Amino acid sequence: MSGHIPVMLNEVLEMLSPRDGGSYVDGTFGGGGYSSAILEAADCKVLGIDRDPDAIARGQERVKRFAGRLTLVQAEFSN
Repeated sequence: MSGHIPVMLNEVLEMLSPRDGGSYVDGTFGGGGYSSAILEAADCKVLGIDRDPDAIARGQERVKRFAGRLTLVQAEFSN
């Protein structure tokens, strides 16, 4: 797992206000901290995007943990 700690986590969750049934995009998945927090806050889905294949590989444990609610894609978020 990445050593990244999402420093603005509370602010992001407050602004997003994740809701059950919602769909969210994490355009810089990285270590998965923001995606995990969104998924823990509501029964929703997250699409995580990262250009780093290692970040996508590390995130597979989170994919299993959130059983079908987290999808990871290796790509540039600008695409």
